Amino acid sequence: MPEPTGWGRGTCGGPAQPPHHDTGPTLLVPGQAYGLALSPDGRTLWVSPSDGDSVTPVDTATGAPGPGVEVGGSASDVGLDWNGATAYVTTADGNALVPVDTAKGTAGAPLATGAYPLAVALTPVPVK
Repeated sequence: MPEPTGWGRGTCGGPAQPPHHDTGPTLLVPGQAYGLALSPDGRTLWVSPSDGDSVTPVDTATGAPGPGVEVGGSASDVGLDWNGATAYVTTADGNALVPVDTAKGTAGAPLATGAYPLAVALTPVPVK
């Protein structure tokens, strides 16, 4: 079967690989990114690393991280409310959903969940 145009051979004669395209800055966060949430204006990516108890805002233009916000209990996923004012972070070991004020960079009181929450999904528009 022919390979797609622009693709090259993989290493050691392996399967075809897509061409590398530089798409922008490298995001500078510790560990591996687990949860990601993009602000409505596209300027900030909120990242929860797989090996930490915090969530970090990252400038999408430069890739530079801002100050991390401690949420405790193995931060897993992050979601933003419709206007980006509050990030909600699941804490797998904390059994909670922690609201984070994105303007102030502060964590609020945790909301209890069932055991080991791993994901969060929020509506993209206000609910009336």
